[in-house]
Amino acid sequence: MTLPALIPAIAFFVGVLAGVAYFYNVWWTTQRFAGGGKAKLVVLTILLRLALLTALEAGFAIKGGAPALLLCALGVVVGRAWVMRRLKRIA
Repeated sequence: MTLPALIPAIAFFVGVLAGVAYFYNVWWTTQRFAGGGKAKLVVLTILLRLALLTALEAGFAIKGGAPALLLCALGVVVGRAWVMRRLKRIA
């Protein structure tokens, strides 16, 4: 298989990883904020998290078109579901 043929699979896998990282970071940020963490750190992590996810999605939209973008977004949703299931066990 050539690289263009692998882009949809890579997009889904990277989307799952990005979703896991994104939603774990959301959980971590809320824990820090609820525990009296510094507001500057919380705002910085929010902005960084959004910028990275936007850049990732835009990169796949440019490289692979709509199918890669949709698979990456689906991967983010799958990653979110995994994190939510895991955090439900922790809480």
